[in-house]
Amino acid sequence: MKKILFLALMLTGCTTYHQTISSYNKIDITAKTVAVERANMSDIYQDFKQALDQAGFRIYSKDDGRSMARYELSGDIQRDDNVRCGLWEDGYTYDMTFIDSVKKSEVFGMQGQGCRENVLKDFTALINNRYDEKSDKIDEPQDEDMMRAPSLRSDGRTWWGN
Repeated sequence: MKKILFLALMLTGCTTYHQTISSYNKIDITAKTVAVERANMSDIYQDFKQALDQAGFRIYSKDDGRSMARYELSGDIQRDDNVRCGLWEDGYTYDMTFIDSVKKSEVFGMQGQGCRENVLKDFTALINNRYDEKSDKIDEPQDEDMMRAPSLRSDGRTWWGN
């Protein structure tokens, strides 16, 4: 019986998930341009860029020094083997900031450790103005938002969405 329980835990994984989200402002939906680091080729960072694209952002490289983007995505995200997420999902340690370049202020920040799916879900909610900082919950999209809900794909797999 103990072997079966141990095997079940190994297959499902023990999830470690801790993060802090600080949301200060909403994103101006009339100015959806963002500068991101061109050199970061990690899988999850590419998923962030795909989520931004699906949310209607025009993506610029901040490495070229002449970006005219309204927003800037900065930070560090690294795969972390100490974050337990199961056999088929990666864990990450991250510290990300979304900055309004015009107002020179932080729109939101995400720091912590978590599993890929949860980190992407929270990031997508933040860039679509669906994160409620007072209740620490994600607002469910309204009917018209469902048509525009982002779908993230990586390695040929759909993580969520259409």
